[in-house]
Amino acid sequence: MIIVIDSIVFYSQALEGGGIAVREAVVASFVTLKLKGNTALSKNITGGGALGVLNVLTLLIINCTFVKNDARESTGGAIQTQNVDSIFLKGCTFRNNSAFKIGGGITFTFNNY
Repeated sequence: MIIVIDSIVFYSQALEGGGIAVREAVVASFVTLKLKGNTALSKNITGGGALGVLNVLTLLIINCTFVKNDARESTGGAIQTQNVDSIFLKGCTFRNNSAFKIGGGITFTFNNY
């Protein structure tokens, strides 16, 4: 289980999940985060300028702010998810996020079971 509360992630870069990357978790919870100016640099499908999430059963994102994040060569300017079974978003703000391919704000990718 991953829980991140009352945090700020500004102007970070990574290949995937420019601000935060989560791989292989049962539950990932993000509450009252501010993610601004983060960049995912990968040309692969998994981007996520601010937040990249892969292989998680349950994802909760509550009262978070995503501003000017960029998936420079991929998808999901603010958030990119792949293989996440349940997603809950509440009270979030998305402003001026961008992606090269699809999902300037959010891209959800699901496997067919």
